[in-house]
Amino acid sequence: MTKIKIEKVFNYLNDDLRKALEETIKQHFPGKPFDSREIFKTFQSNTSKRCSTWVRIPDVFVEKE
Repeated sequence: MTKIKIEKVFNYLNDDLRKALEETIKQHFPGKPFDSREIFKTFQSNTSKRCSTWVRIPDVFVEKE
């Protein structure tokens, strides 16, 4: 098993994850106004509450270069 620091992963992928979440919201709630940055901040906060600081993932999900 490998451990990752989930908060650091979110910070590293911030722009891509926020844009993906924004696209998802647009698809499910077309025409509804929202602030994607605020929603992503809430999503990050809730993820941090649900996951421990370090998350164990199977080694097959990690490839070292």
